Amino acid sequence: IAEFGDGFLKKEIERLKAKLSKEGIFDLKKDIPVFPENIGVLTAEDSHALKDVCSKLQEKYPLAGVFVYPSTVQGASAPMSLIRMLDKINEDSIVDVILIVRGGGSLQDLMAFNDENLVREISKSRIPTITGIGHKPDITLADYAADSSQETPTAAAVRAVPDSNVIRQDIYQLDISINKAQKQRLNLLSDKISNVFSILKV
Repeated sequence: IAEFGDGFLKKEIERLKAKLSKEGIFDLKKDIPVFPENIGVLTAEDSHALKDVCSKLQEKYPLAGVFVYPSTVQGASAPMSLIRMLDKINEDSIVDVILIVRGGGSLQDLMAFNDENLVREISKSRIPTITGIGHKPDITLADYAADSSQETPTAAAVRAVPDSNVIRQDIYQLDISINKAQKQRLNLLSDKISNVFSILKV
């Protein structure tokens, strides 16, 4: 009975996927900002997914502010709850990117993220979206609609921000290059001045 149920759900998902794909819903992709100042996290309150995301963001790029928008992520009320929060995030216009995340689960557990209205809302979000729903190989229609789809909530956090350690190293190397260029320039000018003095002495 469970297999029959999953089989029916998968057929419905494929049917809806074909319909939305034909409309071009999955083709509307926005660029993910390279250096986001603020990040919105849409997920269940006090969930493992939220803790994992916040921990990774703090570790990788503590410069960004994190705004949590709590929502139900499972059950009949979940799609409307997610839609309301997604609308609120866009209305607040505080964040530069939205992470839509939840931990793993069965196909039935993740069905909220295959809801047609939610998928359409994700696609038309003015703010870029990154999904991290379930775990590999879980794929929902929300993943197709998002601007970037990642395998896990943690992977979504990694995708959302640059690595501050890499930035620090790049700045260090740039500082070395600038100092080297300045020394070379000063040496060149010093040589020119010496040449001028040599000519004047003659």
